[in-house]
Amino acid sequence: MTGRPSTYTEEMGNLICDKLTEGISLRKLCKSDEFPNASTVYVWLDRFPSFAEQYTRAREAATEDMLEDILEIADDPQVEVQDKRVRIDTRKWIMGKLKPKKYGDAPPKDKDNDATINVPEADALAAFFTETVLAAKRNSK
Repeated sequence: MTGRPSTYTEEMGNLICDKLTEGISLRKLCKSDEFPNASTVYVWLDRFPSFAEQYTRAREAATEDMLEDILEIADDPQVEVQDKRVRIDTRKWIMGKLKPKKYGDAPPKDKDNDATINVPEADALAAFFTETVLAAKRNSK
């Protein structure tokens, strides 16, 4: 094969998702000529529902791996305390955004009756943001 791949294949979809599961970012992955441009991957996500589902599962798996990263950072005696804090907080923030129900902050409580305040569903907001980004990418072509 010469040049970057631009036609979706199940093999390439699997390879992309395997790398994402290993914690390699899509941006970093797509810098390699062996992989399509990120914009091509976003088109594939829109056109191939099975790839989109696999991609979502790969992102979720990568989020779970961040737990192990946090433990390794915390236990590393060679990493400065402030550096540990920044690296751990960054991973916690990302985990909270990618999986808000599992790792997000608890919704605020109403002090009068200790009932949960009605907060917009984070998943719906994330889905809206994702769809907006994908629509903008489609319209920019």
